[in-house]
Amino acid sequence: MTKANWNAWVEAPKSKDVLNAIRKYCVETKLIVHKLEAIPVGRDFVDKLCGVDRETIYFHLEGDYNTLNHLKTTLEAHK
Repeated sequence: MTKANWNAWVEAPKSKDVLNAIRKYCVETKLIVHKLEAIPVGRDFVDKLCGVDRETIYFHLEGDYNTLNHLKTTLEAHK
């Protein structure tokens, strides 16, 4: 089991609730969460026109490399 640290961010619509998806995944797979926070993104003209409200989720996780790699796949499928 190879330990790894992952410090990253992802931008997504608030309606996708990616913050809770990451939190749930970390609890289920016993990843250590050092930081997990969501910050709203300023809405530009296109966002207002389409009615999209986005946020940036910053996270710093620690755990098994394969588990962290699977989180990446999970987030990509969460579109």
